[in-house]
Amino acid sequence: LDESITEYFSMQLIREFSPEPGNMLSVFDWRADFRAMHRPQARTVMELTPVRRPADDFERRNYFRAIYNKGALAVETICNLMGEHEDEFWKEYCQGYAFRRPTTDGFIALASSYLGEKGQKVIQTLLDDTERLDYQVNDVSSAQITVSDSLAADSAGSDTLAYRSTITLTAIHPLGLPVPLRLTLTDGTVIDTSVVLRTGRQKLRLVRPAPVRMAEIDPDGIYAVDINLLNNSHITSGGTGAALRLFSGITFLVQSLFSTLWGW
Repeated sequence: LDESITEYFSMQLIREFSPEPGNMLSVFDWRADFRAMHRPQARTVMELTPVRRPADDFERRNYFRAIYNKGALAVETICNLMGEHEDEFWKEYCQGYAFRRPTTDGFIALASSYLGEKGQKVIQTLLDDTERLDYQVNDVSSAQITVSDSLAADSAGSDTLAYRSTITLTAIHPLGLPVPLRLTLTDGTVIDTSVVLRTGRQKLRLVRPAPVRMAEIDPDGIYAVDINLLNNSHITSGGTGAALRLFSGITFLVQSLFSTLWGW
């Protein structure tokens, strides 16, 4: 875990001191940061190797991928979930282990105290399990209705017409914590909320004066270990969504290339 924490702080330093925070490649307004270069390497061991495993058990390249790539993403996820308490956590961690030998159990115990009731289970899952965590937005659809037809008429205001939008979400091995969800309506309104997803596919329905144009799960990338960020959003705009996904796929291939070169 020492190397995972060290690599996490390497990412933070690069973000802090880069002219454009964390940007290591920019093409057509697309940016690749140090974290993006970790992801393709981490994907290769996400289902094979836990972070907490004796170093002697690793083949050389898998050690780097599991401990540095996957480990740094796991630590980042833990820190992201702490939110504004992260600085307080690291201060207490450093004070508690100054001139001592920190242990993984000590890290888990202290970090758990900052994440509430489910903290220890969440951290152990991130460090010990090999399951693929994946949050997905599968579909967004809207249908025009009259306010009187809606059970949630009040949410549509006094307008005669409203739209019932259905957002289809899928969670694979969720952590049981709230996940941010951002909905953008065609009139420009942005709704930020959160959902606690269970394993499998589920639908979220809402009634508003305008239809939902785009849905984004975890838009700020709190869950850095999410195995696939390409399916975290869905847009409905005259076919633009397909082009966006194609471009996302191309950029992922470029990410993979640079990540592989970085790993060598």
